[in-house]
Amino acid sequence: MVELFGSVPEDIMVATGPSIRWQCYDVGSEVKEAVCEATGEGTYCISKKEKYFIDLSSANRIQALSSGIPGENIWSSSECTRCNPDAFYSYRYSKAYAGSQGGFIGVF
Repeated sequence: MVELFGSVPEDIMVATGPSIRWQCYDVGSEVKEAVCEATGEGTYCISKKEKYFIDLSSANRIQALSSGIPGENIWSSSECTRCNPDAFYSYRYSKAYAGSQGGFIGVF
């Protein structure tokens, strides 16, 4: 947005909706490494018993902060899609196609 539209990071607002969170999102080392490479340092990955657990919402927050977006301009839902199958679709919960969720981006 900064490069294409000339946006000022201090004017950008970020919101992330419900997503799979911490203990529900275990990944292999290749996914962990890819997320760490894209995100950099931060508290969004934990390891337990040779498994990695990533919180993508926290990784997105770190990426936004490192892009110069102020913390007060970032909102993240704390809801986990896998823990709330009655409210959200989750492939990890259903182990099959469960539906779709949508999102939007607006430029004003």
